[in-house]
Amino acid sequence: AARAACAAASDAARAPMGRRAAEFLAVFATGDSVQVRLYLDSAVTRGTAPNPGFLARVMYLEWRNLRALAVRRTTPTGESSRDVLLQSELTELWYRLRIGVEASAPHRVNMLIPFARTDPPADLAPAALRNPNDVAADLARYVRKLAAADAYSGNALLLKGGHELAALSVGSEDLARTRANTADTRFNVGSMGKMFTAVAIAQLVEDGRLSFDTPVAEVLPDWPRREWARAATIGHLLSHRSGLGNYMDHDDVRSGRVVLREIADYLPVIADMSPGFAPGTGVAYSNSGFALLGHVVERVTGESYRAYVAREVWGRAGMRATAFLLPGAAAGQAEGQTWLPPLGGVPLATRRSSTPMLGAWPGGADGGSYATAADLARFFRAFAANRLVGARTRAEMLTPRGVDPWTGATYGYGFFVQALPGGGRRYGHGGLVPGGNAWGAAFEPAGYTLIALSNFDAPTADHVLGKTHGLVAGY
Repeated sequence: AARAACAAASDAARAPMGRRAAEFLAVFATGDSVQVRLYLDSAVTRGTAPNPGFLARVMYLEWRNLRALAVRRTTPTGESSRDVLLQSELTELWYRLRIGVEASAPHRVNMLIPFARTDPPADLAPAALRNPNDVAADLARYVRKLAAADAYSGNALLLKGGHELAALSVGSEDLARTRANTADTRFNVGSMGKMFTAVAIAQLVEDGRLSFDTPVAEVLPDWPRREWARAATIGHLLSHRSGLGNYMDHDDVRSGRVVLREIADYLPVIADMSPGFAPGTGVAYSNSGFALLGHVVERVTGESYRAYVAREVWGRAGMRATAFLLPGAAAGQAEGQTWLPPLGGVPLATRRSSTPMLGAWPGGADGGSYATAADLARFFRAFAANRLVGARTRAEMLTPRGVDPWTGATYGYGFFVQALPGGGRRYGHGGLVPGGNAWGAAFEPAGYTLIALSNFDAPTADHVLGKTHGLVAGY
């Protein structure tokens, strides 16, 4: 009798869950952020999700990138919650909606985690393609499909064993659409630049000028937070385990009272922010940590971070088109094109230039330089051939050091490292700025390298990476 009562209660809970999930997906499908917010206000328990206005803006931007979503499977995750497995008809990628409802009428939503990227279950997953020409052809089809839907503008380059398989340029360099993207267009690579910083630090380690275990206090004896600096190491900074957060969240940066141009401009802001945890006890992605590593490079070498990286990283790799540039719309430079509103505003109906949002920032140790797809392929080729650092150091950099509890990302030293189904790994880094999204990734031992650069908002390049991952490695 007790089991029958529980089963009846479970069936009753599943019916409202299905109804609420269908309602939410129907509202999302309108692409109307106002309707999304009204629904969230009426159907979601207060405190269940982020501020409804914020979530409505996020949902609108997600709709721009996902469009129609097909329900592939639903799976109960508890008495009153379920996962809805979805596939985007545009991106062809898979997403999970987790939703839960209150047990009593009107069964308001009390759990809502929308559209986390996920892999399909084994029985629904397509097999990886074995023929490199088939991989290249399907990737080319995919990029052109996104471009035709106004969901990708940029370049995509796929190589195997260092040989080019596919090179695509779609969309326009500028918002006015007067100049087409070409193979020579330079894009803002965002946080892909963290790989350059990591290589610079690793070179100094190989030179014996510091080690991955060197305490920050040893290199920066004048750092204001003395206790933190004694406990934090260079390796902690490289692997996002230092406890430092993101200088972009500082009130003076957000308000524009502080303008960040040189490495020295970052330091008072970073020092003013309390670490989120003791070094080595957690993992949290940190732009501040990499900005501080730029200061380490300057302190150890006695020269500017930008000069050192240009000579010892880009120069050694043969990256002649890569540079620290001010955001803009000069010929040959991709102008960021964004849907993002001013802070707290309503999402835009049409894209605008992201140059005012980026300001007079030429990029630094945490990212923001400009590069071509071919130059980034040269970087990956030089790194793999041990021309930037030796084989032992490279192996140390690509050793997983920690997993971000929020994103599930695994970090090495300056690189994301992900194990692949059936063996092997994918390593690289992504980047995003307003009006820009980038990814560079190498697949071992398959030998593929992907470079995806876009002057549209994330997750445009993320989609190209996700598709490539499925094509060459399966799920």
